[in-house]
Parts: sequence; C-alpha cells; structure tokens
Amino acid sequence: MNESLPVALVLGAMVRPDGTPSVTLRRRAEHAARLFHAGRVGAVLASGGVRLPDLPSEAAVIREICRAGGVPDEVLHLEEAARSTEENILLSAPLIRHLAAGRVLIVTDLWHGPRARLVARRQGLHAGLAPVPLRGANPGYVLRATLRESVAYAGYWIAGKGR
Repeated sequence: MNESLPVALVLGAMVRPDGTPSVTLRRRAEHAARLFHAGRVGAVLASGGVRLPDLPSEAAVIREICRAGGVPDEVLHLEEAARSTEENILLSAPLIRHLAAGRVLIVTDLWHGPRARLVARRQGLHAGLAPVPLRGANPGYVLRATLRESVAYAGYWIAGKGR
C-alpha cells in the first residue's frame, strides 16, 4: 500500500437473496476500483457484514467486484462484521490505523456521505468523501434516500452519538 495515499473505505449495502450485489453495492465497489486506478487511493477497505444466512458478506462482494475491476488482492482489505453505518466506521477505524493511513476517503452515496463522515470524524479519523456519481441511480430512490438520510443525520447530530 502507498501510505501517502488515503484508504478508500467502501460502505456496504444490500446483497440480494441470490448472493448478487444490489445496484447500490455494485456502484460503490466499482467507484472504489476507479479511485484506485486513478491513483487517488492506495488501498481499498470493504466494510459490511452478512445480512442473511448462507450469503457472502457485503465486504466479500465488494472485494469480488473490485477484483473484477483489476484491483490487486494486496491492497484489498475486509471488515466483515458491520451491520450499520456506525459499525462500518467503528469496526473499520482500527484497520485504517493499522494500514498507517493518515486519511480515509469514504465511498458511499452522495446523500449518505455527510452522516458517514460525521461518524468517522467523531472516531478521530481524518475523513473525506468520495461520493459515487449519480449516473445509473434511480431518481425516486435518490429522493427517498436523501430524505431518509437528512432525518438520520439530524438525529445523529442532535443525539451527539460518538462524542
């Protein structure tokens, strides 16, 4: 890993019951691979656990998509226990520190990024965002997700979680 470059922390999303990635998960993983190939990150940390028995973890699916996108195994790292945004950050923070990364770029959707970055900063991480481009996203889903995340961000901020 190039320690002068940030780590891309790819936040998990749904793995479908047939074991395939949701559109959201695929878009995040493919964006992380593009960031690596563009020289913007030195490693990729995939975060996300198992939601349903007998399915791969979200992190394992992210790894496979990145591999298919030409990201070498030696820069791919997994955190396979997280089941929420908060757990993505909490469980990934020690791994990020172990990689000696001074910075992390959180790879998630535009509407999800502000809350994820807030959680990361409250964990003492030097966190930036590398939001997934909106190309290919369903407009209705984007609107619903933006509204849901706005409420979640406000609630997280007001509750002072992670302080």
